[in-house]
Amino acid sequence: MKNIIEYYRIPNVITDIEKHKGILIKITDNPEFLCSLVQGLLLHDNGVEFYKTQFKEELQFHPINMEELIDEIIKIDSDYITTPRVPNKRVITSCREFATLSCALLRFKGISSRCRVGFPLYINVYDGFIAEHWVTEYWDGIKWVRIDTQIDAMQLSAFQRKGMIEIETICDGEMQYSFSNPHNLTDHDFIIAGRAWLNVRRGFTPAERFRYYHSSGLNYIKGELLRDFNALNKIEFQTHNVVINQGYNWNSWQLMSTPVTELSKRDYELLDYIAEISLDVDKHFDEIRTIFDNCSDLQIPQNILNNKRRISNKIPEQALLDVMD
Repeated sequence: MKNIIEYYRIPNVITDIEKHKGILIKITDNPEFLCSLVQGLLLHDNGVEFYKTQFKEELQFHPINMEELIDEIIKIDSDYITTPRVPNKRVITSCREFATLSCALLRFKGISSRCRVGFPLYINVYDGFIAEHWVTEYWDGIKWVRIDTQIDAMQLSAFQRKGMIEIETICDGEMQYSFSNPHNLTDHDFIIAGRAWLNVRRGFTPAERFRYYHSSGLNYIKGELLRDFNALNKIEFQTHNVVINQGYNWNSWQLMSTPVTELSKRDYELLDYIAEISLDVDKHFDEIRTIFDNCSDLQIPQNILNNKRRISNKIPEQALLDVMD
């Protein structure tokens, strides 16, 4: 277990924020405070209306590296970053940046942390459908704690006002679900991408329940499974909606770009395998690291990681990015 804790304690290029050591060094190492700090710096693209403010394109930013995100936070407002900002002085971004910046701050403070990708039951984008989301896990000295750093008190209140939602979940058919604690998520609150993949493959959950705008079904889930597996190997790369809006070209990543209807038997076996081992990271940590290092099919190609930020307010009509026909 010691090697696992050490691995997730050390930042990678995406979560390395040592450049900003001077302004971060005096911040507390309390995990919950570090995560709530992010809420005062960022605003979710789709949550602007919660805060009675206007969407400003010049505030929208979806960087790959968290060092760049902090640069932008300081550029917008040079005040000390522990001071919560009014909404119109926050960076407008996605759930991935909430989770990954939290992860970066935790690692900066020597706290082991990792991002997870999956599907929350407490954010119902479309009635009856579940969309992708990112959360953070940190080691509290005894166990991993799963926390959604995007969900502040205002969002939590809004979700609770919607009441209980009816949605098909893990494998128990229809159930009533009520969400209450974003600081301690369970597997019933947040369906890890690997679980969603296996549930659909085994016939427990209809693939069409997983949807975001033009994307749905097993192709959509496949993209989140691959993102989650990369995040477990400390490559925390962009949400589904961001890659669509920024026009990324996945052609160089064959496993991502190939429709599920054209996957080989070997491809399915590989995806089933990584889905299974992603459900118990600590038990399968060595397998996760070994297969990732030795299987280029699972790795995001370097040309995609090096892709410069591009902003587009319109989803490309021909964006073949995880889209289910």
